[in-house]
Amino acid sequence: MPILSEQQLASILDEVVKDERVAGVLLAGSYAYGTPNDGSDVDLVCVAREGKDFSEFERMRFGVPVNVFCNSPELIRHKYMQTSIEEGHGDCVHFWAHGKIVHDPSGVVHALQEEAKRLWKEGSPSGKDCGFQRKPKTTLCTTRSAAP
Repeated sequence: MPILSEQQLASILDEVVKDERVAGVLLAGSYAYGTPNDGSDVDLVCVAREGKDFSEFERMRFGVPVNVFCNSPELIRHKYMQTSIEEGHGDCVHFWAHGKIVHDPSGVVHALQEEAKRLWKEGSPSGKDCGFQRKPKTTLCTTRSAAP
C-alpha cells in the first residue's frame, strides 16, 4: 500500500468531517504518530452526533484502507474506555490519549482526550500490564479546528 501524502490525508479527513453524523474526529495510529509505513491503514475515531453511531471498516481511499469508528461520547467513555481499563487492555484509551485531534468544533473530542490521558496515566486497576505508560512518537499531523 502507498503512504498517503498530507494532501491525500486532508482529503480523507474533509470527507469524514462533512458527514452529518460526525461531531468530532480524532486521528489515531501511525498517521497520528507520524510513523506511517507501506502497511499502514488510517484509523479515524469519531464522536457521533446523538443517535448516529456507525463503523466503516477498510473503506479504500487512494489505495489505503480507512477505518472509521463513530460513537456517542457516552459509549466511548463507558463502554470503550472504562471497559478497556477494567479488562486490562489499553487500546481504546491509548487511541484517545495519544491520538491527534483533527476536528472538534464543540470541544467534545478534547474533553474525551483529557479523560483518556488521565486514565492512561492512572493505569489499569486490574494490575495487568496492558501497555500503559507507553510513550508514542511525536505526531506530525497538523491539527485542524481543534478546541483550545
